[in-house]
Amino acid sequence: MPWLYAPQRFFINGGVLEQHRGRGIGQTLYDHLLRCIREEYDGNEIHTWTTENRPFSIRFLEKRGFVEKMRNWESRLDTTNFDFSRYEGIEDKAAASGVQIKSLAELLEEDPDALRKLYDLEWVLVQDVPTTRESTKVPFEEWVERYGEKNKGYMPEGNFIAIAPDGEYIGISALWRSQSNDMLYTGLTGVKREWRRKSIARAMKIRAIRLAKDMGNRTICTWNEQNNPMYLLNVELGFIAQPAEILYINELE
Repeated sequence: MPWLYAPQRFFINGGVLEQHRGRGIGQTLYDHLLRCIREEYDGNEIHTWTTENRPFSIRFLEKRGFVEKMRNWESRLDTTNFDFSRYEGIEDKAAASGVQIKSLAELLEEDPDALRKLYDLEWVLVQDVPTTRESTKVPFEEWVERYGEKNKGYMPEGNFIAIAPDGEYIGISALWRSQSNDMLYTGLTGVKREWRRKSIARAMKIRAIRLAKDMGNRTICTWNEQNNPMYLLNVELGFIAQPAEILYINELE
């Protein structure tokens, strides 16, 4: 999690095949990780995620001192049946405020400072993303590595940026490739506070859905914290919630 970096904070992920559970394998793996985190890195906090439909994982974590801190909903949209007619004129409504929506691919060709402006925009927007810890600013040189060929999920044609009349970047809704041939992920979607309630976020989302459908991607998948207003926008657009993902944190003594 690049915006939540702390040198003594660790994220772990793991599991045991169902037919091999109950034999102490999970405990052995966890003990090894815990020892490494404490002794080699002086770690003081462990984060992990599970889903509400995995009671065995919840029991395992809570038994070892993990506490639930936040819930996110994964939501999925079937683009094949999306009714664009319901949103006719939505981009015109955003444009009435003088706002343009362009893809990052377009902006990279016409604006040499596009990535720096996007970096600054993201830092403003992540301040409003619900989280359990204070955000940390990633150095630009590290952040920009996401926007290149090294990142297989990167698709500049699917990153839509809202631009104010004076050229300021004021909003983003970003699509990223997944390992599935017919699914895309939605990354950060947001608009600067002073530009909200002008249909800008909705217009960017519609552009993204149209692109996904035109590219033959049946599904768009996204995640939102349970109290995030963006979740309600996704529900309006037809996204269907999946079992909640639960963030557990163990604050080591």
